[in-house]
Amino acid sequence: MSFVSLHSAITIYNCAAHLKIRRWHIQHQDFEDFCFALRKFERKLGDVAKDIYWTTFLRAMRNYRFELTVAPIPFNYMDSRGTETEERLRNHLRYCESIYPSFVSDSSQLLDLFCKLIRSGDNPGLVSIASIPELMVGNGSAIVIIRPGLLKLTEEQTILNPALAGIETIGVSQLRGERCYHNLVVVGPLCWFPEYIIRAPRTEQIHAVTYGWLSDRIALEPVFLGTIQDSKKGVETTGSQPYCEIYNEPKPGHEKATIDPDELIDTVDWESVKDRASSHDTSLAVTEEDAEFVEAMLFLLEGDKIVPLDSSEAAKVNVIDFDRGDRARVLRIPVLDIELDTFILLRTEGGGEYIVEVADKILGNQADHTRNMQKHWKSLLRKSVNMMQMYTTVCELKKRGAIRANEVNIRNWMSYRSIRTDDPRDFKAIMDLIGLREKTDEYWTMMTVIDSAHRRAGQLIRKLLVNQVLHSNIQDAEKLGRIDFELPETGAGSLTAFQVRDIYKGTVSVPYYRIGHVFDIGEI
Repeated sequence: MSFVSLHSAITIYNCAAHLKIRRWHIQHQDFEDFCFALRKFERKLGDVAKDIYWTTFLRAMRNYRFELTVAPIPFNYMDSRGTETEERLRNHLRYCESIYPSFVSDSSQLLDLFCKLIRSGDNPGLVSIASIPELMVGNGSAIVIIRPGLLKLTEEQTILNPALAGIETIGVSQLRGERCYHNLVVVGPLCWFPEYIIRAPRTEQIHAVTYGWLSDRIALEPVFLGTIQDSKKGVETTGSQPYCEIYNEPKPGHEKATIDPDELIDTVDWESVKDRASSHDTSLAVTEEDAEFVEAMLFLLEGDKIVPLDSSEAAKVNVIDFDRGDRARVLRIPVLDIELDTFILLRTEGGGEYIVEVADKILGNQADHTRNMQKHWKSLLRKSVNMMQMYTTVCELKKRGAIRANEVNIRNWMSYRSIRTDDPRDFKAIMDLIGLREKTDEYWTMMTVIDSAHRRAGQLIRKLLVNQVLHSNIQDAEKLGRIDFELPETGAGSLTAFQVRDIYKGTVSVPYYRIGHVFDIGEI
């Protein structure tokens, strides 16, 4: 969480008190034709649009449309990917005649419009921004992009335009700090941006640049009392200046049809994501413990990636907090506490839980022996539960001196994700139940060795990460929505901190080996 000084708070208050929003409408007929043709085709498909044949066909176009409405980038920004996409989609439509013959003509026409655009070098968004007279060179202005993955490309485009020399390109999250600007250019409908952009603005003047056929709406109350007042025309400041001025608006009588911004947002198909996450993946090695199903939360990460994480109360994950002091940026928090914009640290080389890999390296020659002992007593406990059922198992453990025997704890003790019980009395009762009473001390000692190795592994990784974070470009991380790390000293391979863009409201049962494995939403 960011905190601002009193001086900065006063500055932000003054910005809110004098805030003006000026709308600039982008015009480009070919892109407009494509967007309306895409909407018309989706409506014609109706419920059929949910068929995997059409979701596969439409996904690339919907994403293309969205990215061009939120960033001033050229229509041919995909370069070679555009050619590959065109070839893939044309091959895809070869089967339309036999599957959906009534949609052959419309789908072909839509694809032609799409392909015409991806070959064009036009960049009407940047042209519109460059025409804004207030954006004088070096006057503390910035272009705000809602999609971090498009920041670098936008920055490259502004550098090429002399009229925008000195203009910064920033992500939305960078507007939560103390810095204020003379002008902010917001690309895309304002309703897509967080409320604090207007409620606690870091500027007195926002230039909202969006396509003329895309409607917008803002219905926000100010953070500071007395700064913005409602009116029939829209919202006005405490002064006499109008809150909103519109440029390049069609003349009366020449208004065009508009598209609601919500139609452009390619919401996550969580049902498909759930099916993908809960399915078995034959490409991953599956052992007995891997086959265990666990409840997981699903997170959409920057770059259109998905990761399932253990949703139990005890589950934790490393995160990077860029709003804290230099030595406090790497934190370990409960998975249940993860919020939007949190940077989650995940293994991107090999996937899965990197703590185990590092711990095994610390265990050295003891790793195989201790891990086998861990698997052995848990397997015997599982068999006992299967034979006696859970209620009887709870009773039998309590008879043998267990102090925390209940269904939740027993399931946790059986899980290969846990190491041992917290209390020795519970462990002793388990050993007695599964016929290993005489080896209780030996097993407890070995499980303590594993637990110690896990703790040391976590401390080592955190120490190395803190050092790397200190020397990382924080602004780049916030811009791109991710930051990569290499920890060769640990054997954990590559790690990446991904920014969370969305969280599935609920849990899903997934194979344990999928926990922590990042997969592309395009694989669905």
